[in-house]
Order: sequence, then C-alpha cells, then structure tokens
Amino acid sequence: MSPTGRVVPSPRGEDGRWGVRLKDALTSGSFVLLFQPIVEVATGDIRHHEVLLRLKGEEGQLLSAGEFVPAAERHGLVAEIDRWVIRAVVNRDAEEQQHGHRLSCAINLSGLSVQDDTLLVDVKRRLAETRVPPGSISFEITETAAMSNLTQAARFIDQLREIGCEVALDDFGSGFSSFAYLRSLSVDLIKIDGAFVRDLARDPLSQAMVLSINQVAHSIGIQTVGEGVEDVAILDWLERLGTDFAQGYLLGKPGIEPRRSAQALRAAH
Repeated sequence: MSPTGRVVPSPRGEDGRWGVRLKDALTSGSFVLLFQPIVEVATGDIRHHEVLLRLKGEEGQLLSAGEFVPAAERHGLVAEIDRWVIRAVVNRDAEEQQHGHRLSCAINLSGLSVQDDTLLVDVKRRLAETRVPPGSISFEITETAAMSNLTQAARFIDQLREIGCEVALDDFGSGFSSFAYLRSLSVDLIKIDGAFVRDLARDPLSQAMVLSINQVAHSIGIQTVGEGVEDVAILDWLERLGTDFAQGYLLGKPGIEPRRSAQALRAAH
C-alpha cells in the first residue's frame, strides 16, 4: 500500500504467489479468527464480539486483513473467504454452546457477498445444521458497500433479518450522504466511523457529528457503536453523547479467545 493509502498493484510473480497462498489458506488452517468485544457504554457489559480475520505469515506472525484482502480481491477470492469465515464462526458458536457458553459474533461481509443471494441460502443451511440460534450471529456491512447498490443492500439486509440475524452498518459517517439513505436500510446497529470517535476528546466537530448520528439513529430505533476507543476520555465522551456501545483497545484487544467476563472492562471505565 502506498503512503497515500492507495493499493499499489503487486508485481505479477508476487501477486501470483498471493493467489496460491490464499487458496491454500482456505483449506490449510492458515486463517485465524480473533475476537474483539463490543461493550455497553453505561455498564461495561459485553454485548457481542466482532470477528476479525488474520492470516498466518511465513514466520508465524499474524497478517491483518489490510495486508491480504487487496490480493484476495484481485484474485476473486473475497466472497469465498467470507463463506469460510461464516462456516468457522458458526462452528465455533456451536462448540461453545456444547460447553454451556453463549457466544454472539459479528461477521464482516464484503460488497461482493452483499450482492450474492446464494450466501443467504448457505447461512440458513449452516445455522440449521448446527442448531446455532440465528440471533447469535450478526453481520457488518460497510457504508461504502451499501451505497454501491442501495436497493440490493436493502433487500439483502432485510433477508438477513428475516432469518433472525442482526445487521450493523459499519464505518458510518464516512460517506457524504449517510443520513439521506439511512431510512432505506433496516439495520439494527450503526458503527460510527473511528475517525470521528478517536478525536472526540479534543475536536468539537467530531463531538457534533457523533451527537447527530446518535440522535438520528435513535429517532428511528437504531442503536449506535463508537469504534476506536483507545482511552477513558473518549469513552466518557461517548457516554456523554448518548452512544449505546463502544469498541476499541481500551475495552479489549482482539484475541484468540472471546472474553468470558466483563469485570475487567468495568474496571477500565
């Protein structure tokens, strides 16, 4: 990736190796799931966990999605990776239930998956086979993906909710027409873009944006999540502005195991 944030195409040989590596990861166990808690601002209680995908590097390190997703997009593997994550998360949820634990997880979906009606069939079948309650699985769709085809996104979201799954609109506020189309999407949660949340303690504009998003969302029955909470001052501002939930390193870093208790989170607040 270039210093400006734009994806720079890889040399042909290197890009070809990425394609082979990602295809192999779908069957070899090289993909790893991490869990990051999303907590209630007022109490510190864990609502659910966002599932973050990582790839094992050649030296054992974990590569973030930003390091391999561009290659997956070039090789047409993003939708297949989404399906792998869904299978893995539902299977993990089923295992947790067998041990008497309740695990609720949010899965990120790419724009290609939002346009794929067959994905809904797979989700229904997988939940039925494992007997995982649909309410324990939710999905996150970025604002950009929703805006690229609003009609399709709205239909896809409605169908997921008919199954019984929750849907969150991720990175909200990054687009210029966010409020204009919000009424067209029947989502359960809005995740406020971290660019606004991280500057809350020192930027009046960010404070005004988060307040406005909360007010509009609550007026139509949608709850809000503040992303990128890195210190107590930010968390205090989220509470002051009326945000329902929060996510960030202050409240829990992504880990191999989901959090079992909210006690440490209350202490942090």
